[in-house]
Amino acid sequence: MLQPLGAVLLAMAFEWGVALHGLISVQDQEKSDAGKSAQKSALIRKMARQAGKDYVLFPALSRRRWWRTLGANVVANGLRSAWAYIVIVCGHFVDGAEKFMPSVLEGETKPEWYLRQMLGTANFEAGPVLRFMTGNLCYQIEHHLFP
Repeated sequence: MLQPLGAVLLAMAFEWGVALHGLISVQDQEKSDAGKSAQKSALIRKMARQAGKDYVLFPALSRRRWWRTLGANVVANGLRSAWAYIVIVCGHFVDGAEKFMPSVLEGETKPEWYLRQMLGTANFEAGPVLRFMTGNLCYQIEHHLFP
């Protein structure tokens, strides 16, 4: 029952959700606790730098109208995150798109890679405006075959 709420929260902060997913993937490959901690620290520094630019530095450069810049950055980042979430979810997490375990990557040949790209994504229907606005990312299979 909480899945729709989780989806909305992820859409609003998709940039950070992708970063967290990347951290978990990298940490799974790390052998030592020190390596895992270093990866986590690096991600936190990167996130703090980005948030500092978006929500502190750029608004401060606006001086008296700092609140407008802050509001614009919040809205722009929210819209970008929601847009990326919609496009990625529509192309990767739909009926018919296969999911693969990491073990599939071991010893994968180039032809098998192409097959996995085709089976793991899905094109979705989009009108001319949506196609243009997504840079034709509605053609996810072609995007994965020829990035």
